[in-house]
Amino acid sequence: MQLPGFANPFEKIAEAAEKAAADLMGPTEGPISLAKANFAQPVWDGPQLRELNTVPPVYAIDNFLSDEECDACREAALAGAFPAVPYGAKNKIFTGTKWAAHQQHETVDLFLERTCAAFGDLPPSRFDPVTVTRYAEGQYQAKHLDARLPHQINRNAAYLATGGQRIAQLICYLQSPDEGGATRFFGPAFNGLAVPAKKGTALIFPTATLDGLADERYLHSGEPVVRGTKWIVGTWLMEQERTDAKDVQKAIDELWKLEGRTPPPRRVPTKAPAAAAAKAAPAADAAVATPKSAAKAARAAAKAKKKKRGKK
Repeated sequence: MQLPGFANPFEKIAEAAEKAAADLMGPTEGPISLAKANFAQPVWDGPQLRELNTVPPVYAIDNFLSDEECDACREAALAGAFPAVPYGAKNKIFTGTKWAAHQQHETVDLFLERTCAAFGDLPPSRFDPVTVTRYAEGQYQAKHLDARLPHQINRNAAYLATGGQRIAQLICYLQSPDEGGATRFFGPAFNGLAVPAKKGTALIFPTATLDGLADERYLHSGEPVVRGTKWIVGTWLMEQERTDAKDVQKAIDELWKLEGRTPPPRRVPTKAPAAAAAKAAPAADAAVATPKSAAKAARAAAKAKKKKRGKK
């Protein structure tokens, strides 16, 4: 069953790639360009934001969620607060367990609010439905791309209603495995980058240009967990606002029914404390933060702080 917001358009292509070339590395060049500033970049006020790779860019934000927030989200999944998503069983590209967590729990609301802030205070409708994922020992996500390739896109009303292209991913590690489970990038431009699954850290990287052209250099995997268990919560930034909220809610209700459970009452997402959202530097408008707009926001924040100190 194809469920809005949770379909993986790369299962077939990823399976073919695995069969054709186990050592597939991806192209050496792509459309995402620092000079053109044509990709989404995180805006975060503080030293927690780190650049893991420059070209093509990959970022991390330390302490994106606290230990307590990570535990609460993970425990909600274990307590049955989210319905499971039947995903990846056909071809073993993905072997973990995934839950539809969107608007299902206050910790998920908090994650999405900080994600919105990290890209310049965008509205929640710019993001794909949030999921929570668990990888037990031996489980993994094989090499794959997150963006849809040109031949897979039909820019019709249905496609645009789901937000169009996925232009960036943000995941936060909820639990670190004892060994293994890194997020590995395979393109030669990444120099063997493997990001350890550190609890509370967010991993952020663009997947396509702002106008929706996929960058195939971002071939990556969730490496097998050797010991322990890995948990993540994640979403994608979309090319434009999603207008299919009713379809997403209907799909989540169907997932509850697949488990033989009654969908819970509709809940209004909670607003996180202002102090939590204040970690991110505000953008001037609702446009996606780019390298240029990030610098502009940083200068504005510094100017405001200087002005405030002058009044004291």
